[in-house]
Amino acid sequence: MTDQNPGPAPPNRNLSEPDTFRAVYRAYFPRIYAYVAYRVGRQQDAEDIVADVFLRAADHATSFDYRGEEALAGWLFQIARSQVAQFYRRHK
Repeated sequence: MTDQNPGPAPPNRNLSEPDTFRAVYRAYFPRIYAYVAYRVGRQQDAEDIVADVFLRAADHATSFDYRGEEALAGWLFQIARSQVAQFYRRHK
């Protein structure tokens, strides 16, 4: 059996490093997807929004100051909340 969750991002590492961001993606994708899917209902919409969440995270990875897993999770979920809100504003 392979481990689907490679664990937390290493402390004091820049999220713009591909290996680090890949580990973050693998660790947080299931939680972010579940959150977004619950809020929007449709699988295709959830997939599109989650893709946008991780694209935005990648675009802003150099500005993220890693201060532990709680801060990382909060940052990713804030991006997800923002993208869900934007989805609903576009689909009024």
